[in-house]
Amino acid sequence: VLNPASAPACFAATTLTFPDGALQPFTVALSCQSVVLAEAGANLTAYQLVARARDQAPCSGGGFPAPGYVDRQAEATLVRP
Repeated sequence: VLNPASAPACFAATTLTFPDGALQPFTVALSCQSVVLAEAGANLTAYQLVARARDQAPCSGGGFPAPGYVDRQAEATLVRP
């Protein structure tokens, strides 16, 4: 089990694309934020991981996307000592 003495940094935000197949219209934006928390005399690092997938760019100016527009977001929060 990997357990470094200090908490690792978050990865740089990145965007994934799919060149072929059914997922080709989608892009997935991945991000990570971390914060150090003090609890009961110990420092904990909390990470928030976010993945957002969409099949077209969001509308600018408050318009509506095309029919069938897909936009999903999943989040996870992890805490390590």
